[in-house]
Amino acid sequence: MTKYYLPLTEQETLSLRQLANQPGYDVIFKLLQMESLDAQSAAMESTDKDAKQRLLILSDAQATVRIVSNLIKKLASYQSVIQADVAHGDLEIIENLWDSPTDRSN
Repeated sequence: MTKYYLPLTEQETLSLRQLANQPGYDVIFKLLQMESLDAQSAAMESTDKDAKQRLLILSDAQATVRIVSNLIKKLASYQSVIQADVAHGDLEIIENLWDSPTDRSN
């Protein structure tokens, strides 16, 4: 099976990283999870007598869950990169404070 990959441009990656810092970014995850739960609910509540139709609804739900899961992982990775960068920046500031020579003459 051939996989096709369309890489993000630097500008698109930068935009995602900036969005990850915005308030409400976590709401995206809830919306995606709601779509996944809706698809699963539709599959569980299906009363169609046709086995092929039930199988089609079930496969749609499974595909939706898989896609939503992958999207959440990818979007969350941009958020964690930002948080790691911020934490790393704070650590550098603290290290610089401890490493800088101070002239304290009393």
